[in-house]
Amino acid sequence: METDVAEPGDIREQIKMVSLTETDAKFAASLAKMLESSMDEIADKFYAVLLDNAKLKNMIHEHSTIERLKKTLLEHIRTMLNIRIDDRYVSKRKAIALKHLHIGLQSKWYVGSFGKLQNILLEVIVRDIADDDLRIRALEVVTKLLNFEQQIVPGGEGDGRHAIHRRQDEVRSSRRARRAGQLPGHTAIDGRYEGSQRKDRQGTGRKLA
Repeated sequence: METDVAEPGDIREQIKMVSLTETDAKFAASLAKMLESSMDEIADKFYAVLLDNAKLKNMIHEHSTIERLKKTLLEHIRTMLNIRIDDRYVSKRKAIALKHLHIGLQSKWYVGSFGKLQNILLEVIVRDIADDDLRIRALEVVTKLLNFEQQIVPGGEGDGRHAIHRRQDEVRSSRRARRAGQLPGHTAIDGRYEGSQRKDRQGTGRKLA
């Protein structure tokens, strides 16, 4: 399959890995039209599962809204099915992955969401496409596309998944540091407490060391 990426990196090898072809891309575009009437249903089912998880529910409500996220998901599915692998396609997917990392979403939930989306898409395909050959082809192509998308994660140099884990460690460390700073008497964070101690000492005539 052809690409139009300025710095392809491993993109071409990743395409080969999942056996994604131009024929697959053309079929996916026709499949997008078949699935269009079920798009809202797909988004509703996907976020119903996420909202059933307390941690994910809190994260969603803290950083966005369900309606906004549904629109983003539907755009993502449509561009996946109408696939054109160029700089915009790759950078947009990397930006989404990095955003998830920035808000502290663990990779297990990020990867798991792909699995859930795949299950929902396959269920809709099995239900809505009566022709056996067409249905099998649709299942095959959607699986290829989702496998390919899971590989497009930020990596910089070396293994992209290692970069993800490093970033998550940084986020967790930062959060622990903030929580520690909220403890009473922690002068490294709470300047007001430290200042009040100086005033008290000065008031009693004792000098600061």
